[in-house]
Amino acid sequence: MASGYEAQPAQWEKESDGPFVIGRVPFGRYRIDVRAPLLGQAKQLIEVEVSRREQWVTLSLPFSRPIDPWGPPTKPVLHGRLQSGSKVYGPMWMKIVGLYADVTAETVSEADGGFSMTGLPEGSYLAIIAVPKKEPAIVRFQFRSGQDLVELTLPEQPR
Repeated sequence: MASGYEAQPAQWEKESDGPFVIGRVPFGRYRIDVRAPLLGQAKQLIEVEVSRREQWVTLSLPFSRPIDPWGPPTKPVLHGRLQSGSKVYGPMWMKIVGLYADVTAETVSEADGGFSMTGLPEGSYLAIIAVPKKEPAIVRFQFRSGQDLVELTLPEQPR
């Protein structure tokens, strides 16, 4: 779709308490990808055809949490621990991948298996964990803001 056109920040204008305006857009079909990362997972992807000199497009973003009138919401922190039965693993490299959101993050666990990540939105995830001298382990988990601890139990692997 689109001709590779990308609106440059200098072409964006914000009218006071009004709409954002993107100027000098050539006629054609475009995809508009709007994301508001400070508002949880609020985003919208729409297709629009620009066929007039002045054209209006209305975007509405669903917010996953109420907007705080005193400022942007704090970023959630994921605290977790890697374990397998009674054994605790660490330090190990791990990659977190969102199942239904475009989110990836990487970290290394501590010697006691503990780890933390800031800014991960609530949702369903896969943790890909590099287990030394074994195949990588993949663990599915849910994360909710305010959750105290996410325990990731590694599957047993043959020796």
